[in-house]
Amino acid sequence: MNAGFVRLHLRRALPLGFALAATALAVFIVGTETTAQDELALVSARALSRASTWSTLTLVLVPYLIWGAARTISAWREGEVDWIAKAPVSRLRLIASAWCGASLAAALVVAGCACAAEFAARGSASGERRVAVCDAPPNLILDDAQAQRWTIEAPARDECSKLRLYITIVAIEPSAFVQVRARRANGGATIARKQFAAHGTLDIETPPGAGQVELEIARVEGGAIVMLARDRVDALLEGVDARQASLALAARITLALAAWLALALGLGAWLSAGIATWAALALTLPALLVDDNAAMAWLPWHGLGEALELCERGVVPEALGLAPLVGSASLVALGLALGVAGTRTWRKTP
Repeated sequence: MNAGFVRLHLRRALPLGFALAATALAVFIVGTETTAQDELALVSARALSRASTWSTLTLVLVPYLIWGAARTISAWREGEVDWIAKAPVSRLRLIASAWCGASLAAALVVAGCACAAEFAARGSASGERRVAVCDAPPNLILDDAQAQRWTIEAPARDECSKLRLYITIVAIEPSAFVQVRARRANGGATIARKQFAAHGTLDIETPPGAGQVELEIARVEGGAIVMLARDRVDALLEGVDARQASLALAARITLALAAWLALALGLGAWLSAGIATWAALALTLPALLVDDNAAMAWLPWHGLGEALELCERGVVPEALGLAPLVGSASLVALGLALGVAGTRTWRKTP
């Protein structure tokens, strides 16, 4: 890395006008007051304010950061090629230094978003952390009194306070009572029952012990057709600081930005800044369109939408795994390689 080049592109990625506009937007969002009738509603309102602040700021600010990286090499060619081409460092070091400066700027912006989100939430509360995601039968439907059963690999009770199922109904009749029983092989069992008139969640305490958990779900009263809205069961740990949701989101967005910036920088050596920006962002589409977590897990932006949704519900997303870290590093290497290959001839115009 070249320290001077890193500082130069850090300043270029955060021009004064952008910084003032981002600050004004954050102040406007934070200025919206969070009110509620009771403590439970206040916790939900705070979680919603935190998530909406993250969504608004990232949707507005992230594309600008990516566009700034995409136009880097074009800017070099337009007026700086004479002194850059004579710099006593390799093209790889120049491009890596530009990416590092842009990434540091992005990290500062994400940190600012996290501060704004917590100011908007106006305080903290005890929340939940998702520690694992367990499988559930896809398209499971309960249209009679017969129970449905399946087995999941759930964490031990000291690591997971409860299990959450997502329920929806088809309102042939106004409502239905749903009962869920969780049982361990060693005999420990818990039960939960709830009435549903629309989409909602049903939480059941994790049974004591360790090992596999058998879940049994049944419609015990009412005539509405009951369906599992999602083919997963979330394992949750209660009693965590809800502010950790912003830390989890910041880590995910920073990791995704590192890959986006490198790809935009490399593509900008071959394409115009606008097209390079759209091309880098278009790589997000497979993670949104392909419903295969195993195949998409290595993409650093995979699960960003779900993490925001969890934040909106007051749930802290689980920690990042190894796959997105490896995927982000691979995409950064690809972006830098594209940049080096595209600058073999400095004066070439995309």
